[in-house]
Amino acid sequence: MSNEQPSNLSGSVHSRQYRRMAWVLPAAYLVHLLEEYFTGVTLPVWLNTHLDADLSNSDFLTVNGIAMAIVLFNAVTFSVGRGRMTVMVAIITVFLVNGLLHGLGSLYWGQYSPGTITGLAIYVPLGLLALYRLWQVLRRNVWQVGLAVGLVAHAMVITIARSI
Repeated sequence: MSNEQPSNLSGSVHSRQYRRMAWVLPAAYLVHLLEEYFTGVTLPVWLNTHLDADLSNSDFLTVNGIAMAIVLFNAVTFSVGRGRMTVMVAIITVFLVNGLLHGLGSLYWGQYSPGTITGLAIYVPLGLLALYRLWQVLRRNVWQVGLAVGLVAHAMVITIARSI
């Protein structure tokens, strides 16, 4: 059994439940991006105002296009039996952190941050449920590495967004 395999008898990492989970992620991401970009003030404008960023709409779309390609690639790799659970955990971690930060940003500045609704209604419950479920079945090192990679990846996205 490889390091990526679940640690119990629930099936391989390529079972239908994990393939389904992998395809939920791009769908959730798309809904979230639509909220960030089309609900009044775009997220780049909000970030530029509140975080002293210099992020254009074009840069926002480019960064998120690259990220969506990664999320879609993850789903495709699970569909063909080649997915990596570390990557799945990392993506879910990015989503969870992103949803929490939207909510915290809205509270801190007392103003709606584009993405808060889907962040709190989709990303946070999806992230908590998926990470909990994966915690139950994955080897600890796989789960922990995925979590760490997700936290670092989100920090890098914030750094990039503030410095573009």
